[in-house]
Amino acid sequence: MDTMARGGGTRIGKNASFSRPFLFIKKNGSRPPEHVSLPGERGVKMKKISWLFSLVMILIPTFVLADCADLERYNSWFLETSHTLVFYAGAKPLARLEIPNCEIRPLSTIHLRTSYVCEQDEIMIDGVACRIITVEILY
Repeated sequence: MDTMARGGGTRIGKNASFSRPFLFIKKNGSRPPEHVSLPGERGVKMKKISWLFSLVMILIPTFVLADCADLERYNSWFLETSHTLVFYAGAKPLARLEIPNCEIRPLSTIHLRTSYVCEQDEIMIDGVACRIITVEILY
């Protein structure tokens, strides 16, 4: 027979329900750790961690590579102005470089120090090192 304790509101008897920590007490009296993961709780945490990791992996290259271009495939260049070059791979434009401190002529010789150029890198124009101010990716 169930009876109610005065003021406590806990049921005592055959169909008694206790607060959550008491559900995990073993016969030998040991208690579980402070936090016990429920079966679905780990899946939710893993989803959050994987979502956060994916977001970071998408955003980091966007910030790091924003001002750089890979010109390894270029085989020609076009002079837009006396300070702006457009590099091409076949008929496909790769990048536009703005080099304000050097004057570039149609018959100038252009040498890249590296195939991967970023803003503030140097490019050799007619044997003179010139600083690239702006890199605009066109592919």
